[in-house]
Amino acid sequence: MERSSRKVKGLFKQPQSNNYLTKVKGQVLTTGTPDFTEALRILKIRHGQAAEGYPILKRADQIKYEEAAEDLKRHYTTTKTRDLEEAGYRFQHLDTHGSLKFSAVAKIVVRS
Repeated sequence: MERSSRKVKGLFKQPQSNNYLTKVKGQVLTTGTPDFTEALRILKIRHGQAAEGYPILKRADQIKYEEAAEDLKRHYTTTKTRDLEEAGYRFQHLDTHGSLKFSAVAKIVVRS
């Protein structure tokens, strides 16, 4: 039996979709991949995060850096908790990664 045709609880494909979906704690989220092995890895990560008590965020892996930076700048402006000029210096080295998804930028920052 081919591995991708095995049934795994919480991992499935809908007929009209190429990508696998996961179901963790009642929430159905896309894995963004048609590859069974990668989808299984993502499912295990999501189960682990749920077991540790982390919230299951629907779009966390799809948020772009630009969106996150704009939201943070808006937060600083609204709450006046940080000077925007100072925050600009902090964002400067990350702005080169603007078109990436936020999760990818976070990995780059952690590695460097």
